[in-house]
Amino acid sequence: MSPRLDRHVGEHSDLVPESTLEILRCQQTLEPLISAGSSLSSPAADLTYPVRDGIVFMGYDEREHDFIATIIEAERGLQAAPGAVEPGLAYLRESSLSAIDLIRLVRKRFGRANGLRGLELGAGSGWASWLLAEAGYEMWACELEPNSVFLGQIYEHPRFGSGRRIACDATYVPFADRSFDLVLCKEFAHHVSEKRRLFQEANRVLKPAGLLVMEEPVRSVTSTIHDWRVPDPVPEHTISSFRAYLQALRACGFAVRDYGALSIRRARRVPFTAWPARRANEALERESLAHDSVVRIYLNLVGGALGVVAQKVQEARRVTRPRIRVIEPSTVQVSSADRAAFLPLRELLVEQARTFLTETESSRASRE
Repeated sequence: MSPRLDRHVGEHSDLVPESTLEILRCQQTLEPLISAGSSLSSPAADLTYPVRDGIVFMGYDEREHDFIATIIEAERGLQAAPGAVEPGLAYLRESSLSAIDLIRLVRKRFGRANGLRGLELGAGSGWASWLLAEAGYEMWACELEPNSVFLGQIYEHPRFGSGRRIACDATYVPFADRSFDLVLCKEFAHHVSEKRRLFQEANRVLKPAGLLVMEEPVRSVTSTIHDWRVPDPVPEHTISSFRAYLQALRACGFAVRDYGALSIRRARRVPFTAWPARRANEALERESLAHDSVVRIYLNLVGGALGVVAQKVQEARRVTRPRIRVIEPSTVQVSSADRAAFLPLRELLVEQARTFLTETESSRASRE
């Protein structure tokens, strides 16, 4: 670190911690940043990234401004409105258990967590990053919708604190090459049309042999018919088949170490629903994922959530960086009082972690 950069780090360590400045980069050039008052500056790009309330405001491809503005507004209504609390609790009650299953799969491969760095892409409020921090990882998170990032500060953690939440398009990752041991994409890739761009960026910021861990809904016959009858209200959803996800990962320098059904969508009219569901649960008990022919057929027919653990085995082609339009802090329209309304979600997550993150066989049985 140069003497000049070190001086800036010391002067503004409360604004953005040194651990973040060490690896955070200009989103447009991937050059280092320096602190400048209440912002981070990129001399190479002549860009200023504001820092407010522990959030670093970065940006997105300026050519996509109209589309991105529509997405931010739609996601704010879905995730950050007062009426989102009860649906959020119902969603978190189930989805947190899938995230905990993913953490176990990662533990099995790494064997340890303390001291390892993790990055969540498309993090929403960042609750999954909180779970990984609770499991021992030093966590950072990228999320486009800044209201969700602001509300997500209820998930404060010593290993996921101020200056580690970046408001930005997570397909243009603003971190240095080979900065992380783990990248998490939980229910995010289906928001991205260019899957390979996302996976190339994940590859770039992973260390050699680092892991990309995913959970995604998969395209099925049932979901295709449903979307034809009832168009998806979220404009950026592009759900792929499990085969397409795996092909894209392999094309981007990853070896798929484990994959299969993290959950199975039940269907009353399908006579053998219980069979693949049981096989998926049995595999999770062994800290693995079921992907035998019965499960694959069911995922293609009815659907469910695909889990993937992929390992970086070679460098991927680099993504061309666009001109970045910085998100204005004024885009955050929620307040601290609004954030307090979401505290029941944190209480639920803490309870789920206490009960299931170190669960025994008996506690696993209690949730089924």
